[in-house]
Amino acid sequence: MYSSAIIIALLITIVGLVRFYLIPRVLTTATQATPSQSNRLTKYDYAIMLVATLAYGCFSFQNIGSHQQNPVWYGDSTSKEINLIFAKPTKISQIKLDGCFDKDSLAKVYGLNNQNKTINFATSNNMSRINCSLLGLQNQESQQLIQQIKIHIVTPTMIVYKVMVYDDKNTAIHNYQYDYDHDQNLDNADGIFAVPESASKMTITTNYGKMIFGERYYALNAYHYLHGNNIAINSAHPQLAILINSLGIKIFGMNPFGWRFMPNLFGILLLPLIFLFTRRLFNKTSIATLAMLFVGIDFMHFAISRLALLESSVTFFILASYYFMWRYLQLRKSSPKQSYSALLYTGIMLGIATACKWSGGFILPMLILAIVVTEYRQQKTWRNYALIISSIIIIPSLIYLASYIPYIIMNKLTFWNTFSKLQEYAFITQSKLMINSSPVEASKWWQWPLGLSTLLVDSRINIFTAKAYSFVLMGNPLLYWASIPAFLATIICIVKTRNRGLIFLSIAIICQYLPYIFAKRVEYLYYYYTISILVFITVAYAIHQLWLLRGVSKFYPFIAISYVALAILAFIAYYPVYAGTITDFSYVYRDLSLISSWKLVIPPNVYFDTQHMI
Repeated sequence: MYSSAIIIALLITIVGLVRFYLIPRVLTTATQATPSQSNRLTKYDYAIMLVATLAYGCFSFQNIGSHQQNPVWYGDSTSKEINLIFAKPTKISQIKLDGCFDKDSLAKVYGLNNQNKTINFATSNNMSRINCSLLGLQNQESQQLIQQIKIHIVTPTMIVYKVMVYDDKNTAIHNYQYDYDHDQNLDNADGIFAVPESASKMTITTNYGKMIFGERYYALNAYHYLHGNNIAINSAHPQLAILINSLGIKIFGMNPFGWRFMPNLFGILLLPLIFLFTRRLFNKTSIATLAMLFVGIDFMHFAISRLALLESSVTFFILASYYFMWRYLQLRKSSPKQSYSALLYTGIMLGIATACKWSGGFILPMLILAIVVTEYRQQKTWRNYALIISSIIIIPSLIYLASYIPYIIMNKLTFWNTFSKLQEYAFITQSKLMINSSPVEASKWWQWPLGLSTLLVDSRINIFTAKAYSFVLMGNPLLYWASIPAFLATIICIVKTRNRGLIFLSIAIICQYLPYIFAKRVEYLYYYYTISILVFITVAYAIHQLWLLRGVSKFYPFIAISYVALAILAFIAYYPVYAGTITDFSYVYRDLSLISSWKLVIPPNVYFDTQHMI
């Protein structure tokens, strides 16, 4: 109830910004500026934004997720368990669990023999954390006559998609009864038991009907917020993005389409926002169109926006913060009153971005620098000082604090004590606990723009049909490889032309990147996502400059057109791996894996070792 009210209030605020401020005021205030400063949007600009947004929106919602979950059981609360009861005492050789669980969770798999004695089979710390776990029982365990098998949650969360039990002859057992603790609005577990082996060999399950990656944190948290469940909520991040994502679940239900709806909506809205931002920076429709195109054909943007994660919403509000900050700088001399309104909305967007994820606060040093440089020697009143303090301190802080209210009310806790403990926990989780871990999925900050790393989120192979499914987070290599030359060209242009738009953009990129360069913790490729959105603007600017050299030589526009065409072709060719569709194993493993460090699908040798088979 409380979370729904806050979500609706936030959405009304955002819609109000767009309807009553962004369009009628900010977009028209340029008419009050001098002719050299005017960069008012044209009907042509609006048409480009509308067509591109609608086209991308329709495309991105294709096969984003089912309106009904695959059979699944969520071990999302302490002591929740599954109980298998055999028709007669049976010798067990293997137990196959298809699912995943959190790194901090603890689940136990144990049996009761015919004398009602407990036989411990496994705990989650010796099972594969992602996809299948095939538990082979030891000799002494396999000789026991087992009457029941229990999967018991000690510390949440564990997700189970399939349970298969094999007897001492390695034959799947189907003759048993089962019961399980369940939430009738969440669990759909009847289909996870006693699946015929022939069916499992013929079917590859994709992300279309199930949770993958961080969705098991954020989608489940969003569901529990909506239902006011007094259970542990993942608090490694601020809660606002999770609350926003819960709106999709509220409208469409607890299913893949529902929990991915809001993240994808923000991914769609990012396209017109990047157009507006770039158009304001350079007063060039062509550069803005290229920047919007590059965001639309980036693998990472398409993939990460179609998962119930935090990245698409926090990136949207970060970019909105930069947009309003730029408007503040543009309007400070020509229209001081409007500039302070833009500064106020910069603070609102900053607060929302930080309340989604701490990386939203990376903009703060640049905002303070912009205010100091701009307000120096400007005539100010006490109202100006009050507005500045409100914009950079009071409003962002209030929004950040408000994002924790549903959590505290739902768990009936005291505000300040709980808030301080949650901040401490988040800090420890994001720093100290990550230092000594080195998961195979991690990458280095310097690898990101080079396009050397990928993040294989989910993958399955069917050896009987030679088909494969993969869901990979990676950037469009053509865009990533061009990012470093484009940024260096941007610096050269700044030295030669003192272009204010390029200066602002370069500082923004540095502010978003520097924290990851100096962070002493494990880092992942998708941390580069927000940075890449800004970097694509530099690539668009560089391609536009090449086009302008067409009077010097026809070779330059040829390079520009060829580059854009190749980037689009790459988007088409790699669609199966970033959209999570089933395709030929050889196509992904041999044809698309151009660099040895790219992990686009489970290789055959790893496949048989880790049992990633459905």
